[in-house]
Amino acid sequence: MVLEQLSWLLTSPLLLLTLSIIALIFSATALSISLSSSRKVSLLEEGLAPISSGQQGVTVAEPRRSGVQEEAKPRVEEGVVRVSGGVESLQEIAYLLGVDTVFLFNLSGMAIESHGMKNEDEVAASLAEIIHTLNRHGFPTDNITLKDGANTTIISVKKVGDMEIYALMVGKDTPNVEEARRLLDEYLTNLTRGGRS
Repeated sequence: MVLEQLSWLLTSPLLLLTLSIIALIFSATALSISLSSSRKVSLLEEGLAPISSGQQGVTVAEPRRSGVQEEAKPRVEEGVVRVSGGVESLQEIAYLLGVDTVFLFNLSGMAIESHGMKNEDEVAASLAEIIHTLNRHGFPTDNITLKDGANTTIISVKKVGDMEIYALMVGKDTPNVEEARRLLDEYLTNLTRGGRS
């Protein structure tokens, strides 16, 4: 009798779901801690040097001055920056979104490309497993946000063939998810067309 109850308890779907969710929480916490410590180490390695306008990917053109006085141009409202030629790199996307890390991966656990991320293969495998576990238990995975010191956002970007591509973004603030999805979709479209123009 006791053996039957113990057997039923160990095979109970509720217990298995509870243990899966607990494992998922531990995985997400470990990932968040790993990302924040990785960011701290990378800042120490860089000597706490902020991104300057002269670094690759971000250029600031000085206005040309001529002897002729130019007409006053209408003031452009601040807000979302639209890049006419398309985004060139994940570093540019990170800058536009105000995040430190942008990491593209697929659900097979393969890293596609990253900016500001170390140990891409291990992180990609862990994230893919977390997303598979959430999907298996019926949780939505198109937008996942974790807040633990740094804001971590995981979004589904697009499907390329049979491959579902996700992005991990880490920063002080939570990025605009729709703008992030648009920029990353544009970036991936440029990549899949055989290069950037």
